[in-house]
Amino acid sequence: MDHYAYCTNAQCSHLARMGRPYATPCNGGLAACPHCFQPLCKECPACGYILEARPLRYCPACGQRVLESATARRTCAICGRPVLRTLQPGETVVVCSDSCLAAYMQRYIRICDNCGKRFDISQDPDQSYVQWRTTAADGTVVECCSESCHTQYINAHGGSGG
Repeated sequence: MDHYAYCTNAQCSHLARMGRPYATPCNGGLAACPHCFQPLCKECPACGYILEARPLRYCPACGQRVLESATARRTCAICGRPVLRTLQPGETVVVCSDSCLAAYMQRYIRICDNCGKRFDISQDPDQSYVQWRTTAADGTVVECCSESCHTQYINAHGGSGG
């Protein structure tokens, strides 16, 4: 029988559009929901029952909720204060105020100097993005969002990696 991995985010855009959580057969593919990037879960968080069918909002074995509450208690990513508001669909960074949002952006959001894409380094504890830094000819540090952007920048502008 097939087993499924599913998204437990009650604010996932897939759930809002389709009325059911995102679920995919467990075949070693996805580790996170492609809609909200929440890690996928393969079993009921309450009883550990391995899901054998596309899940609804409750576990078929014990009846517990498999989706986290839309108003679950969360803490601000910057100051740690509780945030009790409902998250908007697609919102992945929880902050309590505009000043904490500004601090988060200053601390963790970078702009690729090659393609202009914004990228978040908060989930990169080993700072692997640092390998995509280059020193430009004028001595400024150039940050890239990916290995391919780093290579394109080096090819177009020269510079040294590292």
